[in-house]
Amino acid sequence: MEGLKYPKDKKLKILFLESNLYSPIHSKRIKLTQDVVSKNQIEFISFQPQGSTKLSQVLNTLSFGGYLTLYLGLLYGQDPSLIPWVDYFKEQLAKPS
Repeated sequence: MEGLKYPKDKKLKILFLESNLYSPIHSKRIKLTQDVVSKNQIEFISFQPQGSTKLSQVLNTLSFGGYLTLYLGLLYGQDPSLIPWVDYFKEQLAKPS
């Protein structure tokens, strides 16, 4: 958490994933972390996946993440279908050691 001092310009926004299925201690940790983030003048938003089971919430979170990355790619004028770092990673993994 000490790293929240940087960068100095605070051009950050943190996304917290919250769930009503988390244990009480996990929920408490999230709230405390949000408090520390706020005290460091960093904006955050929370996402609470829909669903009554762990599986449905995981699938909802994956879907949300996919749409979020698509939206951010378009927002920044990037073609979200291009994945050069993933392609590089796969190429490197395919090479014999």
